[in-house]
Amino acid sequence: ADAGNILVDFFPPFHRPLEELFEKPITSPEATILFHEQVEEARRKPRLLPISAQDFKERLVRFGGPFMANFPMENVVIAGGSVLQCLLRDHATIDEQNSSDIDVFVVADSDEKAKATFDRILQHLSRRDGSGVDHNEMLVSRSAFAVTFCVGKPQRHIQLILIRYQCAADVVLNFDIDCSQVLWDGQRVLATPSAIRALGTGINFADPERRGASNEYQWRLAKYSRRGFLVAVPGLDVTRVKEEYTRNSCFGYHNGLLKRIHLSFTEGEDQPKHHADSTAIVGLAQLIVFSTLCEKWLIYDRAIRPDNEGIVI
Repeated sequence: ADAGNILVDFFPPFHRPLEELFEKPITSPEATILFHEQVEEARRKPRLLPISAQDFKERLVRFGGPFMANFPMENVVIAGGSVLQCLLRDHATIDEQNSSDIDVFVVADSDEKAKATFDRILQHLSRRDGSGVDHNEMLVSRSAFAVTFCVGKPQRHIQLILIRYQCAADVVLNFDIDCSQVLWDGQRVLATPSAIRALGTGINFADPERRGASNEYQWRLAKYSRRGFLVAVPGLDVTRVKEEYTRNSCFGYHNGLLKRIHLSFTEGEDQPKHHADSTAIVGLAQLIVFSTLCEKWLIYDRAIRPDNEGIVI
């Protein structure tokens, strides 16, 4: 796919929807909307939006750290959440506790070019003079899909994805959340039509057919609600949703799976006994539970992550 035929350049004139996003009333398209209160809380935060590609580039350096200055962008794009955060937030309001990585993707037409790109990035990150980062050591970890470079503050982790893409469009078209389908190629901020729609309306569309025991997709939708994006679920009729998913229930993680928790109280004991349902909550039901919890308590990202084994009431 040719990025020039699919992706849209933000500057100009497509930054206009960004200016209007946080002034829009929360309205519903032909779909049920979730995470209202979470989004209303997010939209109260002050915004100072970028006005040009150069403005965005400066924000990326402030957000990502000194190594992002003069980062070697040949055969490379930076894409996903880090780009979105630089579009939506001024550096002064970025949460320092946010652990977002800078995700770097290699776009090359041969393995030789991809290897040369990796070597350039490693050389750039290994330099000490003039980088603004005082480091004597760098932790480099590798998984099956990425190499992560960790130096420490003020530099965010840089994650190099170990997949060679044929073009920039292939990178963001693989992202499953509308608003995250944005990238920086060193000169331009580019986005898919779905991302432009999400940024213009403040709504991500969820796939109601998406299932599986992992809750990563549903968690990401919930995460972006904290950044001002509602979730629209086509075909969802909330009047047909079981009450156990929306009120008077406890939920928790058991062996990494979200389950409904049943409590029983015994006279004379300080703590209730509990047991989990045998069936995990998956797919659309997970998203409804996350929305219910967020609407009540505006809980933080990691409170609904599967690595937390506690109970949420």
